[in-house]
Amino acid sequence: MARTHPWDSVVTKLVACLIVGGLIITAGLSVLELTRAEQALQRNITERVTLTTRNLQGILRGMVGPDSRPKELKAALAVAFAEPAVEAVRLRGFDLPPSLYLGDWSRGGGSVDKVWPLAENGISLGDEVDLARRTQVQAPFTVGDRLYFLELLIDGPAARAATLKQIFGRLTTQWLFLAVMTLLGLLLLRRWFTGPLADIAQLVRHDADAEPFRRFAQYRTGEFADLAAAIAGMREGIDQTAERLAQRERAYEHLYQYAPTAMLSLGLDGIVKRANQRAATLFGAHCPEELVDRQASSLITSEDRPLLAEALERLAADGSRRCELRVKGARHTVDTAVEAVAVRNEDGMLRSFRLSMIDISETKRLQRQHEQQTRLMNLVIDHMSDAILLVDAEGHVAAFNQQLASLLQRRPESLYGATYDHDHFWAGLGLKEPAIFTQRLRQIEADGQRSAQERFETANGTYCFQGIPVHSALGESLGRLWVVQETTSQEQSQRLVVQQNRRLIALKEVSHVLTRAQSVDALVANVAGELYRLLNVDAVGIAVREAGDRRSRQVVHRGDGPVLLDTHRTIIGAVERDLLPEILAQPQFVHWPDLHLRTRWAKAFSGAGLTTLAAGPIRGAGTWQGLVWIAQRGGESLERHHMVMLETLMPLISARLETVQLYEQLETLELSDPTTGLPNAQRFDRALARIANRPGAVWAIVALELDRFGQINEQIAHEQADAVLRVLAERLLSSLRKGCVLARGEGASFNVLLPEVSLEQAVIIAERLRRVLANTPVPLDDGSEASITASVGVATCLGSNRDPQQVLRTAISRAKLSKASGRNRVTATGPHTTDRAAG
Repeated sequence: MARTHPWDSVVTKLVACLIVGGLIITAGLSVLELTRAEQALQRNITERVTLTTRNLQGILRGMVGPDSRPKELKAALAVAFAEPAVEAVRLRGFDLPPSLYLGDWSRGGGSVDKVWPLAENGISLGDEVDLARRTQVQAPFTVGDRLYFLELLIDGPAARAATLKQIFGRLTTQWLFLAVMTLLGLLLLRRWFTGPLADIAQLVRHDADAEPFRRFAQYRTGEFADLAAAIAGMREGIDQTAERLAQRERAYEHLYQYAPTAMLSLGLDGIVKRANQRAATLFGAHCPEELVDRQASSLITSEDRPLLAEALERLAADGSRRCELRVKGARHTVDTAVEAVAVRNEDGMLRSFRLSMIDISETKRLQRQHEQQTRLMNLVIDHMSDAILLVDAEGHVAAFNQQLASLLQRRPESLYGATYDHDHFWAGLGLKEPAIFTQRLRQIEADGQRSAQERFETANGTYCFQGIPVHSALGESLGRLWVVQETTSQEQSQRLVVQQNRRLIALKEVSHVLTRAQSVDALVANVAGELYRLLNVDAVGIAVREAGDRRSRQVVHRGDGPVLLDTHRTIIGAVERDLLPEILAQPQFVHWPDLHLRTRWAKAFSGAGLTTLAAGPIRGAGTWQGLVWIAQRGGESLERHHMVMLETLMPLISARLETVQLYEQLETLELSDPTTGLPNAQRFDRALARIANRPGAVWAIVALELDRFGQINEQIAHEQADAVLRVLAERLLSSLRKGCVLARGEGASFNVLLPEVSLEQAVIIAERLRRVLANTPVPLDDGSEASITASVGVATCLGSNRDPQQVLRTAISRAKLSKASGRNRVTATGPHTTDRAAG
């Protein structure tokens, strides 16, 4: 704190101003008093001299004359000499002796400074006497025919000095009184004003907290008490603001350290200034401090360092930048998605860089697998005997096989992305009737819902053109698939056309089935039914499993709809135990015309009435594998086209199985909570939408909000808090029946979808979940246990309340009502509903 001087104090300046002002006022009043006293003295002397002279003239008129007595005349003159201002008085006349005077007329050489002729009947103005000089008053008067002179000598300076002495005496008394009053005023000022003000200033100068100001206000009254109380309130507000700022700083630090992504703060020179724990884990460091003061480029692979440098350079102009970099992880190179943000100060100047890095290695791997499956699909198309052309909705070539390029005698690179035109695209075939060809193809293309085919004669032979519209799972038109098949004779053409048509229809329909399947179970069930319908055999079966798993998912179709076989059934056990390993060891399809000659698994099929069987393996680049089998009964045999059809469809089934697996993995990653592994809010909303679309379905939602979990979260580490949430999720999940959906909500909350339950049943389930959490302490890493309770809300879709989101909000609001009502309880009534309360 800077050193203060006495003159810098407001109190000192105020007292000094009061004293100086008092002195100036006193001096002014004194000068004014002296001036007024001199004027009053001058008028008083003039009036008294005039009055005395007039009276003395009247007395002397009766006393002067031939028989005048000098002694009596002197006695008369003594009346005028008695005046304080009169220094000497005398009477002169022709017949009077010169000794008629009183006083000393000889002082000063007998000279006077001013002569005041006072006429006998004259009027005095009041300023005839000069206090600065000696004044001689000459008052002539006549007695009969004789003239006499009455003269008075007025000593103005002496009268003035005497008067000033009296005035200064009075002023001294007044000054003493004023000094005493000033001193008393200063004491009162010190007691009532400057003292409290100085105390407050002293507290402010020493940066005291709110409590001293509160005590000052308690022992004082008036405005200073109010001022101290106001300062205390301001101080408390400042302290609270500082505490909030500190809390925000701690929250920011906690958010930075425990962010879900790896965070790096870089200086303008690219040196790491700060890092969080996830960054240390990503780069294989024991703690974030090991990354500090390291060059950021040293953490990136040498191939991607120019990309990082370019991103940092562009941050000077752009607010943020995104890129993908490969970083040096703990054991191997890790693919990361990086978002770089420029941090600026209050003046807008660039201060530092902040990098947020997310590990996308698994996503990259899944993308590569998807690309591999796409290449496999293209490879399958290239190995087909017919020429295939796929035209997208914009009229451009989207895909084709080598057979088409050979048929048109064009290089494959000239076909990629080329514009499709009926008039010119097929010109290389040497069509005999190009106009009819073009007209018919346009008619086929005009029908966007059904496929059609036509045969056309060319210079090289007869070709069958088949146009197949391609739609998405939502029915949107994606383009058209053209299949060109060469037919040289009418009979062969008919046979091949029929076979090809069946294959293409099967390929289309199975493709649609494969496209609509979004899960392994749906794929197995839908493909089994579609193969049963297309192949027209007695039984079709599909079994798939992941590598290393002993249990498989099987579907058998025998004309009465798909039937999920129980694992304890004989045929499912035979497939899992014997047939599946045998088929997976074969490179291609296997045909058994007579099952009576086979072993255990053959006996299981024979016991079901099936006498001939063919099976082939399902293999892919992923972890799923399995088999497809078809069978006939009653001695009927399997035809060659059955085998060809299966051989054509097997690669598509295998590829789609791998794609569905990728979809499930991607959906699991996208729609799962990373902490607990439960479905997240998006996945829970999808489940709500599905059940809400079922007409007349009854369902309920239970919302659980953990009580005081924030306090536990502050006492333990972030990883330990995540472990607690995982334990709670496992216990809740184990307490629910199959078909219920348990999802992670916002923060420390869970939501449960209960299908086909009433309000009373939902309340019973909610109470059971509450007891599971309340009666089961959660073990912590340090050996202690945490007691977790939950506030539970229940809502159903009864009445007009069919909106799933509204039901969810109602359940959440009732959970908050439970928390507000004391926590660790279940509430089934409240806002947005008329359901009755739980018991």
